[in-house]
Amino acid sequence: MTLHAPPGLPLPSRVPTIAAMTPLPDSPKLSPTDETPAQTEVKRIGACLVCGEETTKLCSKCLGAGHELFFCSPEHQKLIWRDHHRVCGRPLVPDSRPWLSKLEALEAVANMDVPRRLPHGKIASLIEFLNEAGCATRFIVTHIYRLTEGHEHPYDSYTSHAALVDIRMLELRRRCPAGDLNEVLGTIDTFQLTNELLYQLWPCMPTNKVWYPGANHRLVIFLSLLRQFRAGNPSVSLEFCRNAYKQIEVFLASPAAKMLSAERDVFLDGLHAYIDPETLVIRLPLCDYTPEGCMAAEFKERIGRWRRAVAAK
Repeated sequence: MTLHAPPGLPLPSRVPTIAAMTPLPDSPKLSPTDETPAQTEVKRIGACLVCGEETTKLCSKCLGAGHELFFCSPEHQKLIWRDHHRVCGRPLVPDSRPWLSKLEALEAVANMDVPRRLPHGKIASLIEFLNEAGCATRFIVTHIYRLTEGHEHPYDSYTSHAALVDIRMLELRRRCPAGDLNEVLGTIDTFQLTNELLYQLWPCMPTNKVWYPGANHRLVIFLSLLRQFRAGNPSVSLEFCRNAYKQIEVFLASPAAKMLSAERDVFLDGLHAYIDPETLVIRLPLCDYTPEGCMAAEFKERIGRWRRAVAAK
């Protein structure tokens, strides 16, 4: 695949290997990724979040946290476990962003000096961005490690949230210099994509709503399947991805979500604007840069109409 960077943004001159990255201390606190939680069978019937088949089996760990996530078999639960284990059993309130994975942290440290285009058009490296935010260069590695799962987290929740959003936003733009996420979707971290989508949808995703955590769990599952499908995983089909996308809509329309119809309409309008329900092509603003480096006018107007609708409702 040939990468084409927006004007003024040089392509990375190197692709670092894991061996070349700054070592990150191992931690026994990291969650295992090889074992899924047991399934609990209930009297209610729901659709498997992977294939859509009716089942009475749920993820027991998530059920304990108040989330009904149906999986027809352990095999289908395992398909998304590599990503979902990072939020499995969590209430996801007030926030859904897990700590950086070890690989995310390693890659962020290894590419601190690589320039990338920021949302407002400015070009800066991670070092330059964090310097402007008040983090001295000599503390950046420590700062990233403090945001990594399994390690000490001395920051308050607000600071941690803001820092995680920034680092994932910067890393996504480094990995996608051409602006089209569809070209690199199979290679990026699921939570970098989730982070970007939540960032764009935040006007209609207040964290104090009953439906917020359930929608987030399903969003992670959908994006995990979509990423694997684009990466060529033969066990994940396009129909699985479409079903997982549909299950987000089904949940939001259910009594359990307690979502007002006006809220649902605005949220789904935004979600459909960013991810096409049929083709599953992602059209985040990150993707829609013209050769001049600006968001395509038609898409910009469409998103503008949606944001005005959010404000009105």
